[in-house]
Amino acid sequence: MISGTFKNMLAPAFLALLRIVIGWHFLYEGLVKLMNPAWTARPFLEGSRWIFGDLFRWMASGNTGMWIIDTVNAYGLALIGLALMLGIFTRIAL
Repeated sequence: MISGTFKNMLAPAFLALLRIVIGWHFLYEGLVKLMNPAWTARPFLEGSRWIFGDLFRWMASGNTGMWIIDTVNAYGLALIGLALMLGIFTRIAL
């Protein structure tokens, strides 16, 4: 059996490791999108067919709007990944 003290140390370590792994995934996806100038969210938005489908297709209809969406998406993923990995804003998020 695992003692109570060890359990109390294991849970925070596991959660920190999980936060870092998830952060790495977000950072990686953001960097892939930033490094690939041909990447765009347009096919995803144009393929939407459910509740917000009309809104998403409208958002994908203009080039300026798509540039904003693509930029916010890529930088947002990278910054969220960095914040998770570094533990920034984790207390606020609780």
